[in-house]
Amino acid sequence: MKKKFKIIFPILVCVCFIVIAFIIIFSVRKNIKDKTVKVAFYGLSQDLCQAIPQEFVDDEKIIIQYDFLADGNLDLGTITKKYDMIFAWNGEVTQNLSKSAEKIPAKILENIPISLRDEYCVPILLDHFEMAFKTDLIEKTQINPQESFQSFTDFLQESKQYVFSPFFTYGSDERMLLALTGSFVEALGGLESSKTLIQLMKTYENLDDFCDIGLNENGLCYADVLNMLKIWPKEEIIHPQWTIANRIDLEVFASDNQVACFYTNLSEHRKIKYEIVSKFSAAKMPVVNEDIPHCLIAPSVNCVLISDNSNSKKILKKLLTEDVQTRLSDKTMLAPVSYRAEAYDSLADDVRFLAASCEGGVEPDLFNAVFQRDNEKMILIANQIRGYLR
Repeated sequence: MKKKFKIIFPILVCVCFIVIAFIIIFSVRKNIKDKTVKVAFYGLSQDLCQAIPQEFVDDEKIIIQYDFLADGNLDLGTITKKYDMIFAWNGEVTQNLSKSAEKIPAKILENIPISLRDEYCVPILLDHFEMAFKTDLIEKTQINPQESFQSFTDFLQESKQYVFSPFFTYGSDERMLLALTGSFVEALGGLESSKTLIQLMKTYENLDDFCDIGLNENGLCYADVLNMLKIWPKEEIIHPQWTIANRIDLEVFASDNQVACFYTNLSEHRKIKYEIVSKFSAAKMPVVNEDIPHCLIAPSVNCVLISDNSNSKKILKKLLTEDVQTRLSDKTMLAPVSYRAEAYDSLADDVRFLAASCEGGVEPDLFNAVFQRDNEKMILIANQIRGYLR
């Protein structure tokens, strides 16, 4: 018996040491894993990729690893396995990732308007596709173009006696071209029509396949918007070469006082010289029917929590605090989402107000909603639109 004990005891000791060592190693590895937050930034500008991480939790106990991913094809399966959280423009990518995302605690969302709250995909900053109206022409025409879509078109008609191109945007930019047509669909048919158009564009490969399909119960279709834009050059409402124009062309015509209204987004608005934009007042797209739900076409930088990492939640919570939101708006010149944060300027403040007060909340432009991971299809559809308009 003693001999057996002498043989078994060392073995038991060795087994105990191995088990203890395994537990220690496992605990250390788990501790390191819990401390580490793997963050992906997809399709965001360099400015955003610098500004957002600067506001992360300053805690030496938290290890943060970053990856900056460019626009284009993205394997969402790899993303869900590799990262704890991702920052991207709201759209096709965030929508798909939200299906398997971690729920965001309600406490984190308390500082933002109800219209912007999403349990799986929360906005951090807001952009906005806007109409910019020349203020002196509003006085000269005595028409408020923001009142309704009819007032908007009346304003353009009356402005012909004062400017060469009452309406202008730069259609050589695929995203701007698509956003404009999408904004007009929303203005004419509301949120329902906008969402239907997005689904059709995702489903079909060519413009002809979905152009005449009804978007709402009133029979509105994408062709109606394109036909309106096709007529406008003949009616001298828009420059005949607008589909190949760029932002510099806009600046030239606007600086010569030859534009009554232009369409762009807040990010691009910031790039136009102050002496030009100071003559215009930015507003949301006027609509046909105020009695149906509408959304605001406002790309937002969103965060999705991919894993149940407590430190990811700490980072997100801090990003939505008043002080951090103020600094992010100041650094990026975009609109904050927090109720009480100070906006960069009145433009950014107006975007926040419009987003908070819009019944349908904010929705992405067509590029982010449909073509975020498929630039090739985006270029194809945009070229087909230009061909249709010619």
